[in-house]
Amino acid sequence: MLSDDSSEEDEPISVPTQHAVTHGDVDMGGGGGLDDDNEEDASAADDPTVGKHPKLRRLYAAARKEPWNIDAWLNFIYEVQQSFQHVEEARPFYVIFLEQFPTSAYWWKQYADHEWRANQLENVREIFNKALHDLKLPHVDLWSFYLQFTKSTVMDVLTDASSPEDKKRARQTMAEAFETALDRVGMSIHSNGIWTQYLHFLKDDKEPTAIFSIRKVFQRALSIPIFHLDALWKEYEQFEKAIPNNEVLAQNVFKVLRPKVDAAKAIFKDRKALVDPLDLDALPSHTNTNPQIDAWNKWIEFELANPERVERPKWKAKVRYALESCLACRRFSAEVWFQYAMLELPDVAAASAVFRLAVAAMPQSCLVRFAFADHLETHALVDDARAVYEAALEAHPSAITYITYMRFARRAFGNK
Repeated sequence: MLSDDSSEEDEPISVPTQHAVTHGDVDMGGGGGLDDDNEEDASAADDPTVGKHPKLRRLYAAARKEPWNIDAWLNFIYEVQQSFQHVEEARPFYVIFLEQFPTSAYWWKQYADHEWRANQLENVREIFNKALHDLKLPHVDLWSFYLQFTKSTVMDVLTDASSPEDKKRARQTMAEAFETALDRVGMSIHSNGIWTQYLHFLKDDKEPTAIFSIRKVFQRALSIPIFHLDALWKEYEQFEKAIPNNEVLAQNVFKVLRPKVDAAKAIFKDRKALVDPLDLDALPSHTNTNPQIDAWNKWIEFELANPERVERPKWKAKVRYALESCLACRRFSAEVWFQYAMLELPDVAAASAVFRLAVAAMPQSCLVRFAFADHLETHALVDDARAVYEAALEAHPSAITYITYMRFARRAFGNK
């Protein structure tokens, strides 16, 4: 159960509680961007708004003065969009904004769109690589935009003069892009557009064997709780009935598949009721102590209960998607990071990777570092745990860090 208290006493590790100072998603610090300690240190020479118009300078100064004032940052980036038609002028400000809010898929999309309109294709690829592959943002609109870009640069450049090999290679690249997108966000109720685009892409294939790929994707999509399942079902019926000499097989398939579609529709209704209240584009902040915590709790608990009764890998993918969506908006919630890491067990390496992301997001949080070290120690990775404690001591040479490290050292190495 997630709560609005991310303090140390809520975590299952042995850490003295009197030092806990966090509430909600407010932690002792965070990763990246500006903060109250270093904001005053920036010199005028580092101000990218020097020489720009007064309104932009005022808005930027306001955002720097209150680094976690969401409205101030949004006013600033909206002014950037209105002020600079040329991406060369806007680019430094997108970078500044996304350093402060790296999990904002909406603004990565805005940045990519601005670069694409300027035909800066390599920059667009770098943006997608950062947002989708490095940060792994689980955002349907951003993935859809990536597919649109891939189609434009891979498929739409083909001509009648293109060789069969080039056409085949392009289709393979596009198919892989669709599969990657569906692997990341295909379980979202909002992913119906991607499934539909994939089906249209497959229908353009003139190979006789394409029918099998189309049928497989139809059946995959129809088993997932997404928007417009009834329309998709009708389209699938038409597809099967249009195949010559397929009447008997089609009826048998319909008989088996229809109950799965009805079950998906029932789950869709429940899941939609939980997801609709959430602002999936909300910007994370240290100072927002109630970022829809109860609503996020309900969705995550719903996925943890496995209402679809799917096998464990699919269940984990659905819970992972909910947790990653939550962390995009609540990046500074130690409890959500811990829950995500525990989901990945018994894969110790995967859980460790989540903890590393948590430390990167919240480098000032002793709680996150202690939980990471405890995880490593529990799985007999003593040297790795020691490295985490020593990094914590270097970053936070405090009494609680030293005492916790000494307790670990006695457990791991004895009284040497």
